[in-house]
Amino acid sequence: MNENISSVSVNGVPIKTRGYQQEMLDESLRRNIIIAMDTGSGKTHIAVLRLKHESERELEKVSFSQYKKVGFLTFLCSSRGF
Repeated sequence: MNENISSVSVNGVPIKTRGYQQEMLDESLRRNIIIAMDTGSGKTHIAVLRLKHESERELEKVSFSQYKKVGFLTFLCSSRGF
């Protein structure tokens, strides 16, 4: 399997992203979306990269009156069926 993998750095730690993760990140930057993917598919990586993007964007702003809140909602479900 030949997947498109890219890498970005968060505080000097490289985070590799697969093509579908980058696609979800890019779409989340265009509009508000809910990402629903299988366990272990990298939703947390997408959230970390989005938070990185938003924090860097906030640092570039001059006025705090333009401050925007970013939130992530995570549901944990039992995979054992009980």
